[in-house]
Amino acid sequence: MSGVLLSPVKTAAEVALDALALEQKQIANNIANSNTPGFKPAHVSFEQAIAQALQQGDGSVDQLQRLKQDIASGALTGKSQFSEVQVDLEMAKLNEVVLHYQAILEGMAKYGSLNKMAISGEVSR
Repeated sequence: MSGVLLSPVKTAAEVALDALALEQKQIANNIANSNTPGFKPAHVSFEQAIAQALQQGDGSVDQLQRLKQDIASGALTGKSQFSEVQVDLEMAKLNEVVLHYQAILEGMAKYGSLNKMAISGEVSR
């Protein structure tokens, strides 16, 4: 039963973590190629896609699973609006990715603790 309750939250967190990992790899690639002549930076755009998938109601888990496949295939990666790598902006984006990643992990840990308390009947003080 807890698997049924956790499924949409767990899937949304997995998709977000996968997307953030992809974004981190893309930022690292942009920085690594910042001095390569003709290199055009790329970016990962997933926030709107996750929000839309979650708004689908009952089909949200299926939508999230499709989104997870899109992330794995690189379908959410596109060219940046900048013609060259802006290393300072890439570093700022990297910090943002790390903060989002940490926030999701902390949220999942708290969600897991709440489920454990609900199942065991424990109340912490």
